Amino acid sequence: MTNKTASYWQKELTAPIALPDGTTVLTLREGAALLKSRFKQKRNRVDLDATILTIHDAAQTGDPDEIHDATLMLNLLLSREGLR
Repeated sequence: MTNKTASYWQKELTAPIALPDGTTVLTLREGAALLKSRFKQKRNRVDLDATILTIHDAAQTGDPDEIHDATLMLNLLLSREGLR
């Protein structure tokens, strides 16, 4: 039986994400915090919402494939926004 309240926010992304300002995003928690701080005014964007949902899903399951997907989506979003 699995613990439905377990979370894996401390899990590392499949690869660190280095930003131009010197910040390095290493974990799911850091990725979620980055999105929250950098995209405060942007809502109802499919790419942003999908990335947030994927990170949250990965943090709930800890599944390596979901963490990989979250890392890829975060990288793509940050690249499109010129933050990588």
